[in-house]
Amino acid sequence: MGDQPINVGFAIDVIDGDALEVQGNILLLNDWRGRSNGLDDRIYHKLKADGATFDESDYHIFDNQGLAAADQIFFVGPPGSRRANHPEDLRQFTRDALAILKDVVPETEHIVTNVKGVYRGLDERQAFVQMLLGINDAYESGEYPPALRLITFVEKSYPRAELFKHALNDYLPETTVIEAVSQAKDDIGNLIGQFSDEAQRTLTEDRPHIFVAMPFSEAYDDQYYLAVYPAVHESDHFCIRLDQAGSAFTGSILSEIKEQIDGAELVIALLDSANPNVYLEVGYAWGKGIPTVLCIHEAEDVPFDVRGERLIVYKHIYKLKQDLSQELQMVLKRRKHQ
Repeated sequence: MGDQPINVGFAIDVIDGDALEVQGNILLLNDWRGRSNGLDDRIYHKLKADGATFDESDYHIFDNQGLAAADQIFFVGPPGSRRANHPEDLRQFTRDALAILKDVVPETEHIVTNVKGVYRGLDERQAFVQMLLGINDAYESGEYPPALRLITFVEKSYPRAELFKHALNDYLPETTVIEAVSQAKDDIGNLIGQFSDEAQRTLTEDRPHIFVAMPFSEAYDDQYYLAVYPAVHESDHFCIRLDQAGSAFTGSILSEIKEQIDGAELVIALLDSANPNVYLEVGYAWGKGIPTVLCIHEAEDVPFDVRGERLIVYKHIYKLKQDLSQELQMVLKRRKHQ
C-alpha cells in the first residue's frame, strides 16, 4: 500500500500525528460525555468550559474555535447510544456519522478522525476494522456526503498507526474493494467473501479475549506491539487493555476493568515498574480464579508477593514474544481441558 490512500469511491488513509493539527472540513468525534480518556473527551470538556451546550440531539457541530485545524468539530451523539462496549457500536457510530453529515454538511470533502474505543478496552485492530465496516455500510447505501473525497484516521502512537495501516491494507484490498462494495447484497456474507481469511474470521467468529495489565507509557510500546499483541493474536484471541495512563482508578473504569477481566480467558501482566494498577488487576484476576501470565524484565526487582509465581523473565523483546507465545499455548490448552 505504501503511503497511498485506498479508494472506496472516496479515499481512506492512516497517518501518525495529532488529529488536532490535520486540516480538513470536519473533525469527527464521539459524544462520550466524560466517559473516555481520549481526544473526544478532551475536546468535549474544552468546549464545555468555553460555554458550549450539549443537549440530547443526535449531533453537535461547532466552529473549530482554535482547538483544531479542521474547519468544524462534529460530535455524534446522543450519549447512551454512542458507546464502545461492543465492536458493533463503532460500526453503527461510523455509519450514522456519515449519514448525518450527508444531510447536515453535504459539501464535506475531507473528514479527519481517530479510531474510537481503543481507550475503552476494545482490541485496537478490531475497533478500526469495525469503523471500516461502518464506512462500507455508508458507501454501499449511498448515505455519505456526496462531495466526500477523503477520510483520514490520525493516530499519535506510531506503532498503533502502523497496526492500523496494515489492517487497512488487509481489509480493504485496493484492487477489489470498489467491486466488493458495489456488488454486495444486503447479506453481509456476500461482502465478507471479498475480504482476507483473517478478516472473514474476525467478522464471523466471536473470538474470546485476553486481558492485558501493563503500565501505559510509550516506554512500553515495544513490549506491547512487538511481543504481547502479536502473541495474543496468534493464539486467536482479541487483545483487551484499558488505558489508565498512570491515573488512579475511578468507579466507572474499575467496573469496566472487572467486567473485562471476568470475561477473559486469561490475564497477561507486565510487572515492569511495579505499577500499582497492574497489581490491582492481577489481584482481582487471582481472586476470580482467572489464570495469569506474569512477565518482567530481568533488570527489574521481582516483588516479594510474586516471587513464588511462574514468571516470564525477559531481556529482549523478540524473546518475550517467543516465550509468551509458548506460554499462552500451554495455559490455554490446559484451561480448555479443565
